[in-house]
Amino acid sequence: MLIPDVWIHPLIVVEVAGDDLTKSSTHGSGIAVRFPRLVRIRTDKSARDATTVDEINRMYKNQEGLNNRT
Repeated sequence: MLIPDVWIHPLIVVEVAGDDLTKSSTHGSGIAVRFPRLVRIRTDKSARDATTVDEINRMYKNQEGLNNRT
């Protein structure tokens, strides 16, 4: 697991897009976005509105062709 050099306070929300979600042993959430790209900064959202790790795990499991994976 990676150890960050600096911790930041969650003040902004960014919207990202990617090809798909993949399992990752490097990332703390266990999920990585494949080919991520910044879509926009969400000034209409707060950090409390950001997608949670549980929601990302559900998104990963609901991807087309992955419905039976854990």
